[in-house]
Amino acid sequence: MVPPSSMCNIYVAVDQFYWQYVSITAVNAAHDHPHDIRDGDEPSNEKPDWGEHQVETLLDRKDVNGSTFAVATLFEDHALHHMFPTLDHAVLKYLHPSFMDHSVKFQANYRESTQFKITVGQFKEIMQTEFKTRGDGLNIFAKEFFAVLKINKLFSMLSLF
Repeated sequence: MVPPSSMCNIYVAVDQFYWQYVSITAVNAAHDHPHDIRDGDEPSNEKPDWGEHQVETLLDRKDVNGSTFAVATLFEDHALHHMFPTLDHAVLKYLHPSFMDHSVKFQANYRESTQFKITVGQFKEIMQTEFKTRGDGLNIFAKEFFAVLKINKLFSMLSLF
């Protein structure tokens, strides 16, 4: 029989692991970055549609996307999650090529970055004291990203078939 004090230690260890996991993954969910639109900021488009606005509020972590396990446990394919919140994370990867094509077609402000850059950006965003306006360079990532996407457009279209 396991002594009660050992059970307490196991409980504390599991509890600590859980809250450290939540702190690392959920607290930094890629919504707090200087290039994200937040409540009070002016969107980059005068009349953004719902989908465009969803994409502008986040960054995707390119070092996590691609692995079903990483996507499911680290809450990634974030843009697709915002577009289709009720779908299981395991099926979002099948929508990714079509999403990328539509991002290019409609010039959505879709951006990707690494976990490290997003975490650093989170602290930069927390220190901001003013709302962002359209002239603040909100589309910097989008211009660079579209240049890469146009080169890879043929490959993403072929992956749909």
